[in-house]
Amino acid sequence: MLGAIPIPFRHIVAYITSRGKRQAMWSQGVARFTHEEMRQFSFEVLDWLRQFLGDKPYMMGDRPTSVDCSVFANLIVWSPRWVLIPDHCQR
Repeated sequence: MLGAIPIPFRHIVAYITSRGKRQAMWSQGVARFTHEEMRQFSFEVLDWLRQFLGDKPYMMGDRPTSVDCSVFANLIVWSPRWVLIPDHCQR
């Protein structure tokens, strides 16, 4: 992604980008929680999703919908990598 940017400027662009992400997460409240609190919240959401799905293969029934895509995308974007472990994500 940064391949088109000259090497001396890559570090500057990466720093500015990561700083912006940190500020956005702080503004939204996500960065104000400890790792353990985020882990617990993530497990609570995954447990709720597991209960909601029950025996259904998808959120709204037998076929995937935009709801399934949206939920999956948000799980991937907002859940820390160390939270999405196989024990909680079988479905």
